[in-house]
Amino acid sequence: MKQSDKNNSLYVQVALPISQFMSFTYRVPEHLKEKARPGFRVLVPFKKSKLTGVITSLSDKPQLKGIRDVEDIPDSLPVFTEDYLQILKKISEYYITPHGITLYYAMPEGLRWKYNREKKRWIKPAPEEKVYYLSSGAFQEKLTPSARKLVQFVAERGEVTSSALKEAGFKTSTINSLVRKGILIESGGYLAVEEELPTEEISVSEESYNKKGMFLLSGENAESRLRRYIHILKKTVNRGQTAMFILPNIASLRRVYPGFKREFGDRLRVYLDTIPEKQKIDLWFELMKNSGYIVLGTYSTLFIPAENLSLIIIEEEYSSGYKNPRMPRFDARRLGIEIYRKRNTAVILGSSIPSVETVYLSETGKVKKLIDREILTASDARLEIKKPDYTRPVDRQIINLLKDRNTTALIVTNRRGFSSYLYCPRCEDEIKCKRCDIPLKVHKSGKEKFLQCELCGKKYSFLQECPECETGLIETGFGTEKIMEILSAELGNEVSFLEERINRINITASISGKDFLAPKYRVVVNILPDYLLYIPDFRGEELFFRSISLSYLKAEDKMILITSQENSLPSIKALTEKNSTIFYRKELENRKVMSLPPFSKWILLTFEKKGLTARQVEELFQRWIDTIGEKPEFEGPYTAIYSKIRGRDRFQILIKNIKNRKKLEKLFSLTGKKGIKLIIEPDPKQIK
Repeated sequence: MKQSDKNNSLYVQVALPISQFMSFTYRVPEHLKEKARPGFRVLVPFKKSKLTGVITSLSDKPQLKGIRDVEDIPDSLPVFTEDYLQILKKISEYYITPHGITLYYAMPEGLRWKYNREKKRWIKPAPEEKVYYLSSGAFQEKLTPSARKLVQFVAERGEVTSSALKEAGFKTSTINSLVRKGILIESGGYLAVEEELPTEEISVSEESYNKKGMFLLSGENAESRLRRYIHILKKTVNRGQTAMFILPNIASLRRVYPGFKREFGDRLRVYLDTIPEKQKIDLWFELMKNSGYIVLGTYSTLFIPAENLSLIIIEEEYSSGYKNPRMPRFDARRLGIEIYRKRNTAVILGSSIPSVETVYLSETGKVKKLIDREILTASDARLEIKKPDYTRPVDRQIINLLKDRNTTALIVTNRRGFSSYLYCPRCEDEIKCKRCDIPLKVHKSGKEKFLQCELCGKKYSFLQECPECETGLIETGFGTEKIMEILSAELGNEVSFLEERINRINITASISGKDFLAPKYRVVVNILPDYLLYIPDFRGEELFFRSISLSYLKAEDKMILITSQENSLPSIKALTEKNSTIFYRKELENRKVMSLPPFSKWILLTFEKKGLTARQVEELFQRWIDTIGEKPEFEGPYTAIYSKIRGRDRFQILIKNIKNRKKLEKLFSLTGKKGIKLIIEPDPKQIK
């Protein structure tokens, strides 16, 4: 223990949840010295208020004046172990996030106390979390702009917690109003019994669950992987070790929970946002002290410094659900890598169609394959490729097929809404949002259509004529709402959205991220996934390949792929020949030639401010380059794909292969002084 003066005073470095890349020195009062160790949560004064922070280290004799005292150390145990402090420090550095912000959002919300200056007391957030889902009529109701925005927010994620809605800025009154109308379905627990997946024993080699390292489990469908996981996890818990099984969303967790509960009984623990905060905090400290548990949860589970953690399984590892949309913008896979490096655990990355980056790691030997089998041979379904009829997305032949009551079917539309946009043939432009400058999507409520911005949620009246030239507008494209209208007219209540309930005929915008949700169907129809090939993102063909491959793996008898693409396209050729290597090999060749990930490391910088210009961004960026003394490889500034969000102009710069990420902290400081919001996103999942 370090002492700082003759009076035996003790000083500590505290990480605070503020946008500054530094820690702060505090003196520890005599009565708190016994608990003043790294990893403990502290309550401290900061400027004119008070904050919750974490002790990161003991401090030498400070050379500062006016050092203030720690107000309290409220816990009897540290929130983080010292090795986890180092792991989260690495995450902070990799994702260029202040360490205090990472630590603050890693701990349970119930420990993130906030000080109310007016009431002069600490607020201890400990509400029971709720989870919200959409009812089938969510897009058929007349809604206010704020309600419509909330509905779209939930639709894009499948399910959303109350804290996530609060952090996104939605009002409690809006949420409660939608619940009363039956548009939002509120759930307070995770124990809803779903159809159990098969869990019978299978043969698993000892090395697949006892060795340490990074592993890839592919070559099997979700049901087969689950059986394998349960067998591996049994071996782990029988050795008295702890394992974590991580899924990308709560809906998938509901699907697997009954089988896990039956297999592991009182050795199963569930950690996620839907459980009450007190229970979450108790579980956090229980797992820090004891071992021999299976922990089922989402990506926030990885923050728990569990005792004797031996195995982490990250299922559907490609999912965008593992990427945190706010600071710290970490990815669960990266956190798993850091835990493996520090704790020497085994980390299994599982999915039916793994990400290109993970396949590359397996080919370079950094990730070891647990089995070597072609996944596309897991289905014997016939593949039928049809050219599209753009006047009618579901033709009469398909409808007649669906009318057979012995046929179960999944329709994958790849788009939400009713129509894609309104287009003026004379102006040669789409009708766009006035605030965000992106094409407005067409929605339908009952018999009335309206326009909606997918970014800001602003709602507009439907237009028949172009407001500029009075030419008749053309309604282009289709989405889940139009498919539902077409099929419901023919098949009635036998049709439902997959996110709502399992029915004879289900409709969904995407099968990605739903491996554990969707059962198999006799027929699967994938309608025009082609647009994925043309999105402004280098992962377009990977998304296309995953869409068609996962659809195929859900088909028992037949998959109908409606596409304008030719069989020579690597992704389609891989599917027709049942050889995914054809796609992965060609995709990696293309990315290598173009210096795309995984052959380069990208950091996306997004600058946002009302009235911002490319010239201002260029000058600010150049000023930063002058201060760091080197010129990194970069592209930009260029106007973002979403050039405006809620009236803020957006410009982006893409930095490649910068060696010292810490230098970007200076850029963060420079933009802040100019009132410009800077979003720093390493390894972006999507460029937009």
